[in-house]
Amino acid sequence: ELLERLRARRFAVPAAVSALAALAIVTWLQLPHWRDSIALFEHALAVTERNAVAHLQLGSAYLAAGDADAAERHYAQSAAIDPNPIPAQLGLADVRMQRGDLVGAITGYQTVLRARPDDPLASGRYGVALLRAGRAEQARVALERSIAAHAGSPTQYAALADAYAASPEARKWWDS
Repeated sequence: ELLERLRARRFAVPAAVSALAALAIVTWLQLPHWRDSIALFEHALAVTERNAVAHLQLGSAYLAAGDADAAERHYAQSAAIDPNPIPAQLGLADVRMQRGDLVGAITGYQTVLRARPDDPLASGRYGVALLRAGRAEQARVALERSIAAHAGSPTQYAALADAYAASPEARKWWDS
């Protein structure tokens, strides 16, 4: 029995080392695909077809990187593939917001909110877009509703404070 154990170990150790070496090689080959979100989702698109989620995530990665054109392209492709394009429509509204197209952003957020009235991201971003467009009273109402329904983000609270500061009552107080 002792001899059998020794023989088993003699084969087990080289087999384990070989398996670890193979896994190390596979890991090394996969690492470039995981270096960042853009690389990861570009690879996902390269190896799949009609992948709405990969387009959506790639759009978000490009928008975060400041490439609004690439983000818009991928959000549009996601919306064309996905039977429920609301997340992609939200992304397209975000692209418009980043470009400073406040009318387009507001329209985009309204489209999302018609489909999902309680969407926390859309409602908060809608309020911020209204405020940037100089529509402080509408922004105040939208942001209050958003924050009441969902714990708001710091950006939403700051925008709400700005909306209050832009109100006629606040202006009277500041001017007196």
